[in-house]
Amino acid sequence: LEVHTVQSRSLRGLDLGDAVFCCILSTRRRRSIWQAAEHRVRFYTGVDVADDRIYLPVVVNAAAAEDEPDGVELLPPWGETAGRQRPACPVQVAGIVAGLMVAEFVRFAAGQGASREIHLNLRDLRLMVTGLA
Repeated sequence: LEVHTVQSRSLRGLDLGDAVFCCILSTRRRRSIWQAAEHRVRFYTGVDVADDRIYLPVVVNAAAAEDEPDGVELLPPWGETAGRQRPACPVQVAGIVAGLMVAEFVRFAAGQGASREIHLNLRDLRLMVTGLA
């Protein structure tokens, strides 16, 4: 496994490899990364964190047009980031998100992956996993 950290505002000409872990809180920026990656990677996961909620979309085999869900927006159900609060414990939340991302990548690498959304409400300790349509 080779890991490359990209610290660039432009994705033009960038080789994204087979998997993208998008760890950016800006909804607009995440959307542009997804649009650049959706037909070029086999595994994509991003994250949106607001208040005490975590939204983690996972798209598997996005490079294969027949496997790609139609109309995937990869945006949280609660909308844009403006006006929302960041979590009180960002380091702990980052650890939770990293664990979820790695777990989904392991499922993908083992051939068990499926496109889905993970919603985790930290305040209510509620986890919901649904298919990504």
